[in-house]
Amino acid sequence: MNNFTRHALCMALATAPLSSYAVDLGTYHGVDLNLTLQVNRALMYADDGNDTELFFVDNINSNTRFNLKAETVLEGGTKVGGQFEAEYPSNSSYSVNFDNKSTRPELGERHMEVWFADDWGKVTIGQGDGAANGIMEMDLSGTGVINWADPSLLGGGIQFNRTGPTIGSTMNNLDFESRYDRLRYDTPNFGAFGIALSQGVKGSSDITEIGLRFNHTTDSGLAFKGGLGYSTENTEDGNAAGDENTVGGSVAVLLPGGLNAAIAIGKSGDDDEANPDAEFKSAKIGYKTGKHAVSLLYAITDDRAQQNDQAEAVSLGYVFAVRKGIDLYASYKVHSLDRDGEDFEDISILTTGVRLKL
Repeated sequence: MNNFTRHALCMALATAPLSSYAVDLGTYHGVDLNLTLQVNRALMYADDGNDTELFFVDNINSNTRFNLKAETVLEGGTKVGGQFEAEYPSNSSYSVNFDNKSTRPELGERHMEVWFADDWGKVTIGQGDGAANGIMEMDLSGTGVINWADPSLLGGGIQFNRTGPTIGSTMNNLDFESRYDRLRYDTPNFGAFGIALSQGVKGSSDITEIGLRFNHTTDSGLAFKGGLGYSTENTEDGNAAGDENTVGGSVAVLLPGGLNAAIAIGKSGDDDEANPDAEFKSAKIGYKTGKHAVSLLYAITDDRAQQNDQAEAVSLGYVFAVRKGIDLYASYKVHSLDRDGEDFEDISILTTGVRLKL
């Protein structure tokens, strides 16, 4: 039995099912309170063509976190709510590498926001998702916890040829500006369609985003989910990069029998001629039945780190939904980098773990 097979066997045995419970905080003065917890731990075995290493990580595809939500209804029928969600990943799957197998856990903000919703739509203020966040990540495969739209989140800190560029610096799915302090407005749905707008601040930059989403399931069980987004990051005066503009979208389809597919295309660039405009393309095909889901993802990022770079990733992922709130998963993926004048060995990564949602 070779080293790779032995590690795979040990990893499979190490991820056994766990039990879960729910925390119901009840209703106080007309406000419903709810607390949810999530722990997502995994073993990640990497081979960079010269060395191998085993990591104990927090799976950043859907990391360890806790979330406190509050919601009430005003006399006129307007709903008011808020949430406080923070993450606490130990040994981030994106940060560990061959020289640093452990990273310190850090408490990070995800959502600190208040919202108002009625027939006119929804207004949200505070730290949270921008209007286009997630639009590059539409997925109906049931495998997002291990075969996410951005392959770099597992092993992003690992370097090609040990001292070369990292996976994360060359591969990214360009999913807009994520979470930041903003004012966001979501329109009411127009049939299967909805529009969101947001304006906010991320670091020292002003962010403007717009997102169009659609979600529809036919009477026969055929499901569609997709979106198109645009964002502009206005940097500080005097910054050579100037404005960074990102545009892209994705669409996913699920057939009644469980066969599903998704594609994503995006592009991002700024005003600095020395920085290449990055492009991302991906395609996923999957199948799910009962508690089982499997998918194959192929992704390409061009020119992210430097001109004429082409980073590719092929990933096969499997999820077993033991019961609601407990997912066992495994994946095998290969990252490659084609760069002018250099020769990089492929990086292969085997991951298996468990996500527990309380």
